[in-house]
Amino acid sequence: MKRIKLTKEEKATLLNVSKNGSKQPRELSPIAFHFALSLLQEKGLVEYKTNYDEVLEAKLTIKAKAYLECNPNLKNPVPWKDIVLITLSAITAISTFIALFISCSI
Repeated sequence: MKRIKLTKEEKATLLNVSKNGSKQPRELSPIAFHFALSLLQEKGLVEYKTNYDEVLEAKLTIKAKAYLECNPNLKNPVPWKDIVLITLSAITAISTFIALFISCSI
């Protein structure tokens, strides 16, 4: 399954909902917990119900259960495209610098 980029708060909330349901984790404030739940709902990982600022019920979607099964440590995706571009740019810069020294010494 394709990895999804999650913040530290989203990871804590997702793991907490999978274990404790709608109980707020100790490391998050009520506002951060509610915000993380809304972000996870946008990503299709959590469904929750609120009464104003209080979270009444939170549960994982099927997508979240499958995601946790495939990626239990919730590691974020590796930005391979950026790594390759930076590496190629560095190689180009080094080869240009070497070519400049060779042409100046001749």
